[in-house]
Amino acid sequence: MILNGHGGNDGVRGRLYELANELSGSQFSWYAWWQSHSVISLAEEFGVKPAHANWLEAFQFTRVSELPDGEKAPPRVQGLLGAEQARLIFGDGVFGGPYQVDLSLMDQIFNAALEDVLQLLRFE
Repeated sequence: MILNGHGGNDGVRGRLYELANELSGSQFSWYAWWQSHSVISLAEEFGVKPAHANWLEAFQFTRVSELPDGEKAPPRVQGLLGAEQARLIFGDGVFGGPYQVDLSLMDQIFNAALEDVLQLLRFE
């Protein structure tokens, strides 16, 4: 089982398909917690949109400093950006939305992801 915690790792999925073909009888699970149905459903239920570095990644145990109050308007981006351009446009790295939400939602998100992982580990 691959538990993916970063969008930059998504390219590995393609290699896993290749390995599944090369290693007959192998079984792989890929889980990107922030894209899972259970996490997205909770976000929708609470009326908040997940985005890079916004509330979705603001678990108490991942915070390295105080978070701002309020929301950030999503920057308008057309086309692909290089790293330097992206830093200028996104600044603090948040792609838009609230910087933080009620901690009870964060607990529910964590628990939903944990339940998903436990289910996947059963390889059913």
